[in-house]
Amino acid sequence: MEEKNPHPNQYKEPHFTCEIHYGPDSDKYIREYQQMKAASFREQLEKFNRQELLKLRTMLEEYHKG
Repeated sequence: MEEKNPHPNQYKEPHFTCEIHYGPDSDKYIREYQQMKAASFREQLEKFNRQELLKLRTMLEEYHKG
């Protein structure tokens, strides 16, 4: 079977070549970002009803079992 090549206009994964440099305040900013993302996630979870939360829990348990 011949190998298929993607169409030239097809989406390609971006290739990042930058380096991340951590400074003295990096831990503080990383922690603030994580707290902001956690708060956003919590807001989304609060919109779920009980049935949706139970379904999500089941899906996560299945995911962690592998």
